[in-house]
This record gives sequence, structure tokens and C-alpha cells, in this order.
Amino acid sequence: MFQPSLLAFTKREDVIEDEFCGSISIFNEFGLLDGCGHNNSYKWLHELSDFAVATLLIDFETINFFNFSEDELVIMTSTHGASEEQIGILNSILAKINLSEKNLKCPNLNSFPDKNNGKILNPHSGVHCAMLALCIQNGWNIYNYFENSHPLQKTISKKIKQLAQVNFVQMAQGQSGCPIFALTCDDLAKMFINIFSDKKYDLISKSILNYPYIFGGSTSFDSELIYAGRKKIIAKSAYGGLFSAYNLLENQVLIIKLAQENQDALKHITYRTLCNIGWLHNNPTDENIYNQQGIPVGKYFYNFSFSH
Repeated sequence: MFQPSLLAFTKREDVIEDEFCGSISIFNEFGLLDGCGHNNSYKWLHELSDFAVATLLIDFETINFFNFSEDELVIMTSTHGASEEQIGILNSILAKINLSEKNLKCPNLNSFPDKNNGKILNPHSGVHCAMLALCIQNGWNIYNYFENSHPLQKTISKKIKQLAQVNFVQMAQGQSGCPIFALTCDDLAKMFINIFSDKKYDLISKSILNYPYIFGGSTSFDSELIYAGRKKIIAKSAYGGLFSAYNLLENQVLIIKLAQENQDALKHITYRTLCNIGWLHNNPTDENIYNQQGIPVGKYFYNFSFSH
């Protein structure tokens, strides 16, 4: 059984407080390039499979069929933050496919005290809009598009297998009501390379780079990182401590998997990794840990290095 490596820890005075274990893997088109604690066990992709759905919007020419704009493509690939601008874009998509919020099968979300409850506020409503658009265009049932046996989900599964170059992909029920898919790190890297190095799918990366804060939001780590990457990095974090990024200039993929769900630790480890491997030159994270009075009381420390 895989034992994750210690990647980082925090200390107050001389006492270790938290430890963050997992794996860091860097790939190019030929396979594993470098890493720390690399493991090739299966991992649930969660939000990362949204990129495969985006490729179907291009394969089926759904973007032209509904005259979707770049920012509409981005929101359909994103895990959004329910900003006023993002909600407006989602409503525009629903209007173009002649449906409404009630047709979305993602759960209602009521975690925003300043907004009314609604399915459209769900961070995954964008990909649900994309799936509904594909159903409308292809004449598929829109009422059970979330079921594993639905033609849409079979098409997504087939596409993931094609992109990852595998014969089988595990499916399970996800947080937002639609199936999720599992791949190994090696296969996930192949999927990213086959999407973002293929000129057919250039519109996906171009749109995300043009609208980084539609892709996530003003407080999104993904959006912040894409903006900091200066038009060369596509990044997306997923539920369960999983993070993936693609370097458009180097044709390389970075995959980080923490053993626990901790967004703050994931952000610190990711930025330190990106600086260490030369994808970024400046680390904007503050390594200090502060108490409620704003006084620094501890610090992050790291336990990994790379050869390349």
C-alpha cells in the first residue's frame, strides 16, 4: 500500500504542529519527469473531468451550434465562485439553450448569506450547463443526464478513456450529482497533455487565459495562479486535495495529491513547487502562520526538492 511522503509541516517555536503528506509528480509527453513520493494509484478526478466535457463541446461543435462566447466556455469548464458576473454568464448560457435553472440537476446551494438559494449558485453549475447543452444538441433526455447509463455520461467516459489512452475508467457518484471518474496520475497527465497540446482544443486554454477570474473567482487559488502564470499555466484544484497544472510552453503537467483536504497547505506546497521547478519566479504566499490578533506565531517548512 502506498505511503505518502511528508511534503510540508508547520511549526510554532520548535514544536511541529501540522504535517502534510502526499505526492508531487511532474510529467512530460514521455512520462514521469521528476517528483517526490510519486504514486500511481487511482484518484477521483472530481472537477478535473470538466476539461473532458469541454473537449466534447468542441468535438460536437456545440460552441458554434449555440454561439457560445469565450467567457461562456470558461464558466462551463470552471468551479465558479457565484459572483454577479459569473451568474450572469450562466443565465446567458441557459437562455441560449432555452432552459432554466430548474433544469440543472446539481444541488441547491445556500452558503451565500447575501444571495437567494439556488442551483445556479452551486460551484459546479457551469459543467451542468455544458452537459445540458450537449443533451439538447444531440436529442438526449435532459431529465436524467446525471445517471451513469445516460448517453451523455457514456460519451464523457469514452472521451476520458480516449484522452487518457486507457481501456477502462472507474465511475462513481460525485458531490454535484453527476458521475466522477478515476484515473492514475500517469493517465491524468496523458489526458492533460492530449487536451492542451492539441491545436483542436486551443480555444479551451485561450479562453481560460483570457478570463482567469471567470474560471474561478476573485478569491480562487486557481484564478490567482493562472493570472500569475503570465499566459503559460492552466491550473485547477479539485476536491480531496488534488491539484493539476499544465505548462503550455514546456508541455509539462504537474500533479499534487495531498493525503488530506487542506486548501491552505495545498496552496503553499503548490507555489513552492512551481517556483522550485521554474514555472514561476515569485512566490506570493506568506509562509507565516498568524493568530487571531494578526501576530505571526508559526511558519511553513518544506521537505521536498527536484532534480530537473
